Amino acid sequence: LRRYNELLECISKLPRQSDQGESRTISRDIERETVNEKLALLLECLPGPVQFTDALYGSKEWERFAAEAYPSLLDEVIPLMGHVQLPLLYRLVTLDASIHFPCEMINVLTKQSVLQSSSCELALKLLVRLIEDDSVLPVTFIQLSVERTDANISDYNRFLQLLSAIPNKVANDLKSKTPDRLLPLMYSRILLRQFIRTIATLNDAIVYYGKVEELTATPSLRGDFLTALFSKLITDFHQERRSPAIQAALHLLVDGISRLPNVANFIRTILAGLTPTAIEIIAHMALNKRIDLSSVFAQTVPASWSYVLLQKIPLYNYYTNSETIIYELINLVTKLPVVENKDGEKGQDNESPLQRLIQQLLVVWSSRAAIQRTSFEQHLYITKLLLLAIGTEIKSGSTCSSSSGETYRRMLFDGLKAHLESPIKEVRCTGMITVEVIMGMIDDKRDECNTSSTNENAGNNRLLFDYAGFDTNTLALIESLKSIVEKAPDCESTKFDQVRQEYLINLAINDLIGKIEEKKDDTLAQSNEQIITPKPSAETNDVRTKPLAAADSDDDEPEDMQSLDSDDDELPVYDMSNDTKLEQERYRPKYLLDMRDALLQTDANQTPEQFELAVDAAPELIAQQLAHNDGKLAIDLMQIFLSLEEKTHMPTFSERKFSAMVEICVAFPKECATFLCGEFHAEVSRYAVNCRIFMLDIMTEVAKVLSNNRKTDEPSKRSAEDIKSLAQSRTTNGVASTKNQLHLMFRDEAEQRARRAEAERIVRERIERKTRRSRSAFTRSQRAEAKETINRYSEVAGWFFFPLIRGFGGNRFVFTAGLKFPYDVENLLLVSFLQALSVLMVCAENCPIAGKMARELFSLASLLRYSEEPKVRLSVMQLLAAIFLAIRSDLLLAQFYPELLELKDWLEECTQGDVVRTGETNEECRQLARHLLAMCYSALIDESVEC
Repeated sequence: LRRYNELLECISKLPRQSDQGESRTISRDIERETVNEKLALLLECLPGPVQFTDALYGSKEWERFAAEAYPSLLDEVIPLMGHVQLPLLYRLVTLDASIHFPCEMINVLTKQSVLQSSSCELALKLLVRLIEDDSVLPVTFIQLSVERTDANISDYNRFLQLLSAIPNKVANDLKSKTPDRLLPLMYSRILLRQFIRTIATLNDAIVYYGKVEELTATPSLRGDFLTALFSKLITDFHQERRSPAIQAALHLLVDGISRLPNVANFIRTILAGLTPTAIEIIAHMALNKRIDLSSVFAQTVPASWSYVLLQKIPLYNYYTNSETIIYELINLVTKLPVVENKDGEKGQDNESPLQRLIQQLLVVWSSRAAIQRTSFEQHLYITKLLLLAIGTEIKSGSTCSSSSGETYRRMLFDGLKAHLESPIKEVRCTGMITVEVIMGMIDDKRDECNTSSTNENAGNNRLLFDYAGFDTNTLALIESLKSIVEKAPDCESTKFDQVRQEYLINLAINDLIGKIEEKKDDTLAQSNEQIITPKPSAETNDVRTKPLAAADSDDDEPEDMQSLDSDDDELPVYDMSNDTKLEQERYRPKYLLDMRDALLQTDANQTPEQFELAVDAAPELIAQQLAHNDGKLAIDLMQIFLSLEEKTHMPTFSERKFSAMVEICVAFPKECATFLCGEFHAEVSRYAVNCRIFMLDIMTEVAKVLSNNRKTDEPSKRSAEDIKSLAQSRTTNGVASTKNQLHLMFRDEAEQRARRAEAERIVRERIERKTRRSRSAFTRSQRAEAKETINRYSEVAGWFFFPLIRGFGGNRFVFTAGLKFPYDVENLLLVSFLQALSVLMVCAENCPIAGKMARELFSLASLLRYSEEPKVRLSVMQLLAAIFLAIRSDLLLAQFYPELLELKDWLEECTQGDVVRTGETNEECRQLARHLLAMCYSALIDESVEC
């Protein structure tokens, strides 16, 4: 403590920097030597590398020093680290007597002020030294794995967050200058190496001390931290499921269960507690790379693992080129012990995991809904799993009972009926060959078990189908399904010799240590497949050899083929302009969930056409199917489309995205309107201005569709071209021109009605031009078919209007109470906001709540009508004109007589000829004000006429 105080006192005497008042600097050699000397004396008193027992039991003195004094020491020393000797800094960052030492050091070295200072390179060097040290992180992991009475859960949560955030913090400040060892892939490999080293250290310590009972009982070890660490490394850095580092770690963990009996149960505990997402990733990698996970499950299978192995992988997903996964999954399931229930207890029935999987596969395979809604590729994947699972169960001799055979027979015939009803011939053939093969195996097993049965009539009652009329591709599919069962014995576990097993483990160790180059990562996968695969199928061989043949086509091509290609330049060019892609119908989603999955797919193997087809088919699918689902799916789709970006060049992307969101809102207007209003008034950092304008466009388009403002079959409704032509020749309108010829007084009743009709037409055209039109052909045809429909907007107008307008002023960064809007510099958002309110008001014509909506608009107009921007004043006039279009004159007089008088006075000032003193300076605003004044006069004249 004395040397600690001497060092702080020495640093406090240093001069402060001129630009920063807090941090100090060293300007002379004597100061640098003094600081280094004091720091060296302090480090002599601090603990060195701890022993295993110290890591288990800890030290209260060093815990207190690391928590209270060490942060202050770092705050003083780290700004001066450019003047401190490098060995002293290495000694300072490798303290491991308490978890607070590395935790505080990582926290300080990743601060933005440190990463942006002149000592950034040295700070990164120290950070890499800390995470790569052979003692610091493994000892810290062991300390966090000890079960204590104090609340160390918050400690390991904080430390876990610090470790996982290091790559992001460094990359945010350094961008492209981030060191290679702190990039996500390399960094995660380092942490995985420290993770494996921790488990190996625990085993070595138990063996060395020879007190297994004492070490595991007092204090006891728990795998919660290591489980959370392993899960976070998998889910945060290795979502692509092809990581060589994760494969290597999985190899070593599985090998450790068999080679390290002292920590075998500890490893099983770590793997059993992984999150479902992490379990799915490593299970897929293990099956794809033929890593045997059967040793992970000693007596029971945890509920999370059983869900992934028995439901998620076989039923909810399917994989292209999935032969290896199918064989390995069935091989693993046959070795699984009893499955736990969700409450952690063992199952009460005697059903094995393989039998449970067969029952679930049969239910899905025989379901008519599943056949109709799933793709053929997924159905074929389930069929192969079913054939191999039943074949494995029958050939293993575990099924001779007639009850299970009758259950299988009944479900198979139900599924056959559903298959034969399908219009797709491949589906029909799949059902026929599946039932034929499984029924044949059941009959063979029954005859083998029932020795009293005669073999003479055994073959006469077999179910056989005639496939003579099918094409070559379908017959090849039938033969491939038959071969699945014939290869069922190949899925038995293959015993590797010691040399090959050692070779795989050495590859895994070298990969984690980093002794091999990145290009060697594929060597592990290729050697793994070549060594472990006992008898690869012909289909699998074809799939694997095609890329190799394509890559070596220039060198390995036969001479006769090269001679055939020598005169290719003389052939005429083939016209491909009218060709259609055969894969389009295959990848085009036919259901909403398929479309959602395609839009959310982040797999690098996904072809660009899948995304484009999903976006292109979205409006039609939503219009046809969303109304039959619940509102939660609609909100999910709104969130997806709102943040959806164009992954590939697609000319119609914006139009299809807009149409899809409109169709969603049409199906569930109340829920979607509430969602859009909430997102529109969200904090400023969430959405840009153009995105908020996009939300307004969607709401206005939906309001027009729901209010039947888009019917094209009525003669009285004009198309867009008609509106443009009428706008150009509005002075020649029949009613208006006739009334103009009368030369009556300005306030004459007849002329006022004519002026109001003309003004209403002009204002309606103006509002119509300001709204976006981008509707799908499907919706336009739907609207054209129904000549008379219910005004659905009348029921939900309040859900569109009031959440939108009452959020005005709530978020001061979007709209403020004054006339200046800092976030919306050019008033684009404000103008679009006012125009959207105008459309919502016009669409609410004859709605019961139109009066309440008008009162809100009068209040908003009184606030904004004196804005400095002409386009804002013009939008306010359109807003007021929308009130006259939506509400009859008698209702306006009854409810808004004072507002009409005030509006008349303001409009008369705007239309005065003395522009400099009181009139409106903008010509377009004055023109619209005249039309609006005519509508106002007409409403007030109705009062005098009634009187």
